[in-house]
Amino acid sequence: MVHKNLGQKLLFTLFILFFIAFLILPIVVLISRAFIFEQNISLQHIQTILSDSEIIQAMFNSIKVSLLAAIITTILAFTIAYTIHITMVNKWVKSFCNTLILIPMLIPTITYGFVLIYTFGNEGILARVFGEAPFTIYGRNGLLMGYVIYTLPIVFVVISNAFNYIDKRFCYISELMGDKPFRTFYHTIARPMFVPVMGAFVLSFILSFTDFGIPASLSADYQVIALSLYQAMLGSLPKFGEGAAIAIIMLIPALLGFILLTVIERFNVEHSSQKYVELKKRKFHDYAFGSVSICIDVYRIIVLSHVYYSVYKRISL
Repeated sequence: MVHKNLGQKLLFTLFILFFIAFLILPIVVLISRAFIFEQNISLQHIQTILSDSEIIQAMFNSIKVSLLAAIITTILAFTIAYTIHITMVNKWVKSFCNTLILIPMLIPTITYGFVLIYTFGNEGILARVFGEAPFTIYGRNGLLMGYVIYTLPIVFVVISNAFNYIDKRFCYISELMGDKPFRTFYHTIARPMFVPVMGAFVLSFILSFTDFGIPASLSADYQVIALSLYQAMLGSLPKFGEGAAIAIIMLIPALLGFILLTVIERFNVEHSSQKYVELKKRKFHDYAFGSVSICIDVYRIIVLSHVYYSVYKRISL
């Protein structure tokens, strides 16, 4: 027992040291660089960034497109998770949706940009089929689609795990009490899932807001804050002080997201016990959600398959 407690304390100490070395210290160094100007403590770098209209516009662009992407991603992920856990569609449909949505999870984000260019770009597959691209993929449209494809698997995992704790017995109780479908959905699904869904929404927003890979290939003239940070830190004339100031500004959404999650945590619903209950089949309800979920997954796989086809074509040449 003594050796076990000693091992746990040693492991905990190593974890804390790792946490300090790779998270706390870099943040401290980052903040210090932002407030040092010509070897003196100053707000000069912050003032320079806040007075730059292009960076402020890039900040608002990032917030707008990331918020919209987070909303769409959360809705799509909730739909697929709902299909898997609540509907009574065939098991192969659930397995199909659950597998396909997770396949592209480990692909680098810059790859998503290239995938969208191969599909919707001026020289993409759709442009060759229809003679011209259906819409421009460069700018806000491309960023929005890229962020949704990129964050969808991660958001799905969060929401799907939360669905495991939904007690389906309350669905039967609500029906026995004569509740209408919307009221049943609100009290048995929406209300208990509110906090996890909001957590997934915040996660999607932060991942989209801070991502660099997708804007690097698709942003065009639609400047975002991640590219501003890259240009400040790794441009032809590096400005580490201003880059540190931009990085601090990019930490603000993460802090606001943490505050939001702390506030809504009081709305969390906990079930003391869960028991597996098989819900009854509802043909239209089940087929509708199953079809939508399949369409979402198939669309993502078709889009992602274009990059593999392009690579194979180049290798074969």
